[in-house]
Amino acid sequence: MSRFKKSRSLALAAQLPVLSVPLASAIVLITLEVLVYDRNELWGRIFAILFSLCSIAAFSLAVLKEDRYSRLKSDWHEESPAFQKHIRRVGTSLIRNKRVIIRHAVVSVCFVLLFLFLNYPEVIVLSHLGSVAWYPATGLILALYSTYLGGNGSDIPSSIGIDSSAEVFVAGNTTSSNFPVANAYQASVSPNQGGISGNYGFLTKFSTDGSYLVYSTYLSGSSNVALNCGGTPCWPSPYSAIKGTAQDSNGNVYAAGITNTYDFPTTQAAYLTSDVTQRNAIVGFVSKFTGSGTLDYSTYFYESSGVLTNITAIAVDGSGSAYVTGVALSDGTFPITSTSICDPGIYGWGCSFAFVTKFDPTASTLLYSTFLGPNNYASPVAIALDANNDAYVVASTSNNSFGIVNGVEPYTNGSDLLLVEIDPLASTQPFATYLGGSGDDSPAGIALDSRGNLYIAGSTDSTDFPVTQGDFQIVIGGNTDAFVFKIGANSVPAVAASPSLLQYAVQAVGSTSAAQTALLRNISSSALSISSITTSGDFAETDDCGSGVSAAGSCMFSVTFTPIAAGPRSGSIVILDDAAGSPHVINLSGSGLGPVVTLAPASLIFTAQQVGTSSAAQAVTLTNPGTLTLNVGTIQITGDFAQTNNCPPSLTANSSCTIKISFKPTASGTRSGTLAITDNALGSPQTVTLSGTGSAASAPVAAVTPASLAFPVQPVTTSSTPRALTLTNTGNAPLNVGTIQITGDFSQINNCPSSMTANSSCTINVTFLPTAFGTRNGAITIADNAQGSLQTANLSGVGSDFSLIGSQNRDTVKAGATATYQLTVSPAGVVFSNMIKLNCSGAPVLAICKISPNAVTPMSDAATATLTITTTASVAQSNSLYPSQSHPIYAAWIQLQGLGILGIVLMGSRSRVRKLRVIVLLAVIVVGLMCMIACAGGTGIASQPQSGTTPGTYTITVAGTSGTLQHLLPLTLTVQ
Repeated sequence: MSRFKKSRSLALAAQLPVLSVPLASAIVLITLEVLVYDRNELWGRIFAILFSLCSIAAFSLAVLKEDRYSRLKSDWHEESPAFQKHIRRVGTSLIRNKRVIIRHAVVSVCFVLLFLFLNYPEVIVLSHLGSVAWYPATGLILALYSTYLGGNGSDIPSSIGIDSSAEVFVAGNTTSSNFPVANAYQASVSPNQGGISGNYGFLTKFSTDGSYLVYSTYLSGSSNVALNCGGTPCWPSPYSAIKGTAQDSNGNVYAAGITNTYDFPTTQAAYLTSDVTQRNAIVGFVSKFTGSGTLDYSTYFYESSGVLTNITAIAVDGSGSAYVTGVALSDGTFPITSTSICDPGIYGWGCSFAFVTKFDPTASTLLYSTFLGPNNYASPVAIALDANNDAYVVASTSNNSFGIVNGVEPYTNGSDLLLVEIDPLASTQPFATYLGGSGDDSPAGIALDSRGNLYIAGSTDSTDFPVTQGDFQIVIGGNTDAFVFKIGANSVPAVAASPSLLQYAVQAVGSTSAAQTALLRNISSSALSISSITTSGDFAETDDCGSGVSAAGSCMFSVTFTPIAAGPRSGSIVILDDAAGSPHVINLSGSGLGPVVTLAPASLIFTAQQVGTSSAAQAVTLTNPGTLTLNVGTIQITGDFAQTNNCPPSLTANSSCTIKISFKPTASGTRSGTLAITDNALGSPQTVTLSGTGSAASAPVAAVTPASLAFPVQPVTTSSTPRALTLTNTGNAPLNVGTIQITGDFSQINNCPSSMTANSSCTINVTFLPTAFGTRNGAITIADNAQGSLQTANLSGVGSDFSLIGSQNRDTVKAGATATYQLTVSPAGVVFSNMIKLNCSGAPVLAICKISPNAVTPMSDAATATLTITTTASVAQSNSLYPSQSHPIYAAWIQLQGLGILGIVLMGSRSRVRKLRVIVLLAVIVVGLMCMIACAGGTGIASQPQSGTTPGTYTITVAGTSGTLQHLLPLTLTVQ
């Protein structure tokens, strides 16, 4: 191996410690991707990781402080004697230089940590959260998805769940023959023997991002028995449906439902592997699938009579035992293992309908099976387990004879909720209660928290459903509302008052209404203690609450309303007790009926009145629009006002009277007062506000409006559109108008007479003609005989102008050339929004003057244009000395005479070099002769000039014109 190759190998070997960090990180990251992400995303992510790590490695190599390889290469070319020493230095010094290695390793680690943070931020965050399930943060963002799930029929889900890997499973029933399947236990379904298709159960599990199915399978049979339909066999539709699902901590999914098929999938050693009922009876099933979709077990479950077994919900405990609930008839054929709660041998059909059954973890035997308590006649909807494996079943029932145990409420009316707890051995019901109002109440689901609190959701149309005071919504909002009900694990009193508001119809003042009732419920299994009951307002109550209410008990309030005044009346019943949220309040509302009064108008304003004189009267109308007599008391007035009226002491219903008021000011200026009427109506006394202005004597009063005029921007030396000022005499005597003077860049014309009568006006039209740019101010003054003369109005406006300059004022060109000037048009002071036309004059003869563009509008910025003056050059003509003859070819002979001499020289020269030089010289002469012939016809006679732009100095005038405003710019042009 050459010395150069050896040195390069040693240099690369010295860099391996730096490369080891990104290479090791690549292995870690790729392993992490394999464990976390789906396979179909894996290769793309591995490529991204390798690409990032290649960048890290390249950066690490680039920042190496000592480039040993380059130095070795230099030594090789120079053949340095110190080559061997340099090799040893590369092999030892670099490897031992720990500081360099550590520095670059830290850079690589930082890049890897940056990659981890951008792609796995949850690694940094969740590492401090203890033992929790790890869901990649980027995965959670990408896992937001929405997808169809179904085939060519109807696909109805009934249950959904999610496992510890964030994989969602959905179950239900479908009529689709091509429902999506994947890794299926049962990949297809078929019609029954009569060729009839029906409903089939399905169970589907999605990947975390919803992009594919972990597994999806039918769960159904298809075999039925033919029925005798008038001597002809007829077939029902095969029916299988999953009604509920549950999952355990290992990701296994448990499905329960109903079927009428005789070949429903079952497993060996299951509790019931076949259906022996007749006539396609509806029976139950319970099945268990592993996390990968393998069927672990499946069993039928039914009463042998085949009358009815409908499984509606399922739960599973920590040992893998499944609990199912549903509806069955207590006809003696339903499988029962415990009779402690309800014994069909004693109660017979009275144990119907709700049951709870617990299977062992393999579904081969029943650990217990029991009906709920006697006379439940309930239809279970959901089942849940607490930490002790007590089963809680929530159902609906319309039967009022079920015995509650430590209940929070008795049966109310219609369809109520029934909530029952069963101990782990199915020997007792530790808790059983109704829940509902006077309408129909239906459960939808149940949940338990880690403290054993129960949460029930459902729907109700009861206006008196038990709600607790201070919670989100205590009044029903529509025909049917949802509800959420929480029952605590610890027994404490809870109060619900219904209705929470008693509203009374309009009641005559002093009379007593019929009684209305309110119910106070103790929705608890503990007694409620009442400390006090207090009533306020125009209301009275009686009750049977005493000092408390028993568990699940209630007491009644009877409340009457006796208004003591007309108008809205309110009050409340305040109950101080030992329940949460005390005190509890029942609000009371009513309206007292009495005399009603209106006054119109609500205020009077009098015009200016001479001091000491009375104005014309203005009227105020007092009306009783009610049904009772209005007793009119005193009518009083204050200020410089007087009144007369025709109001009787008693104003009958739907009648009115008039009060006339006059104004007699005692002093000049604004005067005010009040009219006050006392009566027996609500809001007495009724009042009307009064105001007027007193004037000292007859005098004119001058007013100029507006007080100022501001004109918009106007080009200088141009007139604006006139704007009007109004001079008004608001007094009660003639106004003598004197001189009207105006200052500034303003002028006026008016139609004002020398004498203006009272309450008359005239117009002064003002025009603005600015003489310079910028703000221009002025004023108009009017001399008159009114107080405060002179009358003045301020005037202002803005004059706009423009400037016209050239970038150069002088240019010199030769005739035939073009002179160019740059022109700038700028607003002077403010915006110039009018168009400015540009033209030029003074150009010499045979010269063209042009401006482009020839019109500009500068606005607030300068506008530019270009002036070009194109001159005309003099043109030469060929004039022969002998106009009657034209022999251009003869002129060439004179030059050609020398060619003979060149020929003789050429003939006499033996040197090839000389001959070549002579030939070149001859060619140059010929070309010159041809040019002479072309340029002057070979005559040698000069052409005569034709006249163009006359040389000299000219003044070019550029004019910028906008309306009547014009600016000139003189420019000098010199033509040579």
